[in-house]
Amino acid sequence: MVKPVAEKLISRDQSDFIAFARSNRLLFGDATKGLPLRASSCGVVYASHVLEHLDAHGVRLFLAEVLRIFSPGGTLRLVVPDLQILVDLYNADGDGNGFVSRLNVVPSRSQVDWSSLLNALTGHRTLHQWIYNEASLSTTLLEAGFEQPTKLLPGQTTIPYCEELNLWERAWESLYMEARKPLSLKEHGSSSHG
Repeated sequence: MVKPVAEKLISRDQSDFIAFARSNRLLFGDATKGLPLRASSCGVVYASHVLEHLDAHGVRLFLAEVLRIFSPGGTLRLVVPDLQILVDLYNADGDGNGFVSRLNVVPSRSQVDWSSLLNALTGHRTLHQWIYNEASLSTTLLEAGFEQPTKLLPGQTTIPYCEELNLWERAWESLYMEARKPLSLKEHGSSSHG
């Protein structure tokens, strides 16, 4: 009886990801509050459509926590809505209402009710705190202490052994970027992260 209800609350993509996470011992947590991982213990963090939901302070906390848990050379893969794609869509169709809706930064009346709670519980979209383009995301990563932020095409990655992951998620609206933790503090200069 629970299963049919769960199937209506969880999308097929979410269900596939849950199965992948269970079979690959993935950990979940709030990186803005610290993760239960030792310093320098991880090599990869993949955050898809997460960063845009954090305010500026939350982004700084998240990136600092990733640097803390990363071993030198660790790779951070981020997928976020691409402001440039959204602007290009607006320029193509001139639909201001559609543009604002795609930004997902202003709650509509229908979002300020029980549906917002249901969406939060089921992993559906919540409001964006920020929208990045290639330049702003690259700058954010460099300022946090990462190096070599690189924009990638949908499906591309420098991370080995991730064939089972959907690297094309929401390609029509997404910016894909990877950056790495410096091999040493000297590589980054004056960074206090480590």
